[in-house]
Amino acid sequence: MMPLHQEREKMPERMTVPMLLPIGRDAELVSKMLEKESVDVLICESMHVLLEQICRGCGPFIVGDETFSDNSLGRMTEALDNQPDWSDLPGIILIGRPDNIRFLDKFATRNQIIVIQRPVKQSVFTSIIHSALEARRRQYEVRDLLEDLVRTNEELRSRTKLLQKIALELTRAENNERKRIAQILHDDLQQMIASARLQTEILLGDLNNEMAQKAAQPIFDILSQAMNASRNLSHELNPAFVIGGNLKDALHNKAAGLGAQYGFEIHTAIDIGSDPIDEDIITFVYRSVQEMLFNCAKHARAKHVSLELTRSGKLLTIMVADDGVGFDPVRLKIFGGIDGGLGLFSMQERAIALGGSFTVDSVPDEGSRFSLIIPLILEEVVSNGLPNRTEYIENEDNGETDAISVVIADDHAVMRQGLATLLRNQSDIKVVAEASDGEQAVAFALQLRPDVVLMDYSMPLLNGAEATCMIKNEAPEIAVIALSMYGGEDKQRSMHNAGAQAYLKKDVQAAELIAAIKQHARHMKGNARQNAVVSCHGPACDVSKGDMSV
Repeated sequence: MMPLHQEREKMPERMTVPMLLPIGRDAELVSKMLEKESVDVLICESMHVLLEQICRGCGPFIVGDETFSDNSLGRMTEALDNQPDWSDLPGIILIGRPDNIRFLDKFATRNQIIVIQRPVKQSVFTSIIHSALEARRRQYEVRDLLEDLVRTNEELRSRTKLLQKIALELTRAENNERKRIAQILHDDLQQMIASARLQTEILLGDLNNEMAQKAAQPIFDILSQAMNASRNLSHELNPAFVIGGNLKDALHNKAAGLGAQYGFEIHTAIDIGSDPIDEDIITFVYRSVQEMLFNCAKHARAKHVSLELTRSGKLLTIMVADDGVGFDPVRLKIFGGIDGGLGLFSMQERAIALGGSFTVDSVPDEGSRFSLIIPLILEEVVSNGLPNRTEYIENEDNGETDAISVVIADDHAVMRQGLATLLRNQSDIKVVAEASDGEQAVAFALQLRPDVVLMDYSMPLLNGAEATCMIKNEAPEIAVIALSMYGGEDKQRSMHNAGAQAYLKKDVQAAELIAAIKQHARHMKGNARQNAVVSCHGPACDVSKGDMSV
């Protein structure tokens, strides 16, 4: 297909109909019919002239069957195949002899090509030409709307890049100012406190009077506390003092320190490789992890907390999970509620501005999970925003014909955004659609026939098992990978019975999720397209419209 952007003429108020008919009664009769209907006609002297008009995006064309040869038929088919995406040019072919019907197989799949048997009846022809003109006008309107949409999207991308650049500059300016203040604390205030503390310690040693020593001891203690407070403030302002170029060790130490301070067991799994990471990203990640762990300590009353940090392609993924009291995420300020401090809200705003995402999954009495995805190359990433309810299909052709096509189904917009951001940074994976409920998941899967569907279990209209069952009954070659916040055996069994290839918890590491997608896509491509038969059984498949879970 031709690209959407191409040089083209503005749609005229009256379209010209190119016509190639031998000189004779039919040509004269058709010309008079069109003239009577106030339709402008361009008499073409050859097939070459007619094809030029078609390539320029003319109005509906009229051609007689006797003008076709094997060569001209091929050229006509090629010209129609090379129309832009918005165009399906209407055409009228006048058939004189029944044996010429043989070449019409070339046009069998074209809805806008109409064949009229001669002799031509005026009433029939008039109706057809008016329908063709109206169809062509609608196509021009669609073209204009599409080009307006493309221009608007390009402007949005440009503005998003600009906002991202501003956010990065603000982050760097903030970090530089924090460093400056921390350096002042370190070079001036802490030195003076240290000196005063030393002098007080000397004074305590020189005092022989027990009463004087008791009076001076609190001064020494206060100066010691002031030194610790000043040092901690320096570290908070400038984490580079703590990180020292080793983010992995710094996060291990911070997690262990908070675990010991607040009495919870901490498990860390950090794999960020050896390639250097921008200092501003390191600082943002350290502060974000600190904020998430602090929330676990302050509010969750958890006994076990896990911290995972992985690097995959151009993305850094941080996950913090706990087994604490949990909460209703919709009450948080980041989702428009009234609960929660500014820490998480600020983290989410900054992550989105930098082209990443921040998600929170929690259920009362069942723990919480925080996920932060940050691009490693900030200037090259463009955020797609976080729609409230996604019904999005990506139609852009990126030339990757061998890429694994994926549909993401999850009723949480921020979770869809996080998964989409992760997968779109994989060169061999292409996200083709995002669904916000089970019915959308089924519709997108059966319409687009992706290689893999990432299926959330808990969704409105249809749950994950019901949606998987319907997909597998119609398209067993599609691999379904279930995702759930929790790994209950009943849910795993339900998804397995429905035909899912894998069941993963949402706190799975990014590398493991990507590996699962590639593994099951290869497996299904190799086997299921040939002879796969999925036996869908169990309660998930025995569903009527009235039984659908909400």
